[in-house]
Amino acid sequence: ILQEQFHRFIEATKASVPRDAPPDQQAADLIRTYFWFLAENPSFVRLLGWETLNLGAREGRALDPVAARGVPAIEGILSRGVEQGLFRADLDIRRLIMSVSGLCLGVFNRMHGLRDLWHDDLSDPAVLEATLEHILKLIFSGIRTHPTT
Repeated sequence: ILQEQFHRFIEATKASVPRDAPPDQQAADLIRTYFWFLAENPSFVRLLGWETLNLGAREGRALDPVAARGVPAIEGILSRGVEQGLFRADLDIRRLIMSVSGLCLGVFNRMHGLRDLWHDDLSDPAVLEATLEHILKLIFSGIRTHPTT
C-alpha cells in the first residue's frame, strides 16, 4: 500500500511539473504537488504516521524503488538550479528532502492539534494555501543563492 501511494505521488508530479520550466518553478511545483497530495490523501498521512510508530519497518523497502525513480529527477532540478546560479551549491539533497517532507507532512500529522492551538481550520483550502506559501518561502529562502521575499 505504501509503495502504491508513493507511485501515485510520482505520477502526480509528472503531470504537474513542466519539464521546460525554470528549476525554481519546478522545485516549487514539486513541493506544491507533494503538499496537496498529502492534503487530498489523509489515509496516506495516517499510514505514514503508523509506519513511523512501527519504526519504519516497511517504509524503507517501499521507498527503495520509488526513490530510484524520483530522486534522480529531484537531483536534476536542483543541479540545473545550481548551474544557473539560482540555488546554493552546497545543498544536500537528502537533508532538503527530509526538510520539505517534515514541513509538509507535519502540517497534516498535527492538523487537529494545530487547529485547537491556533484556532485555524486547517481543512480550509485558503488556510492550507497560506500555509503552503509560508513553507515555500521558508524553503526557498534557505536554498536560493540570493533569497527573495
